[in-house]
Amino acid sequence: MKNTNTFDKYSKKRVSYILITKNRAKLLDKSFLQIKKLKTKRDELIVIDGNSKDKSIKVIQKYKSLVDKYISENDLMPSHAANKGLLLAQGKYIK
Repeated sequence: MKNTNTFDKYSKKRVSYILITKNRAKLLDKSFLQIKKLKTKRDELIVIDGNSKDKSIKVIQKYKSLVDKYISENDLMPSHAANKGLLLAQGKYIK
């Protein structure tokens, strides 16, 4: 009897890229350009923004076609933001 309860059955995406940011609009553009080179249709990009007060939202909107999930709210610390991304991820691999 073949086992049909495999990990691949539950992974809806190949790679979940998680990008966490807060008030880093200048660096955000570079990050999106790098992700654009890597991301395929089988991947997802999750952006967790710590409620930035700079021009980050404009940069994120510029690359909205790349973004699959977006959250902007205050985080307790960077690891809090990363945990949010992990909880949302549907990829077999997480980067």
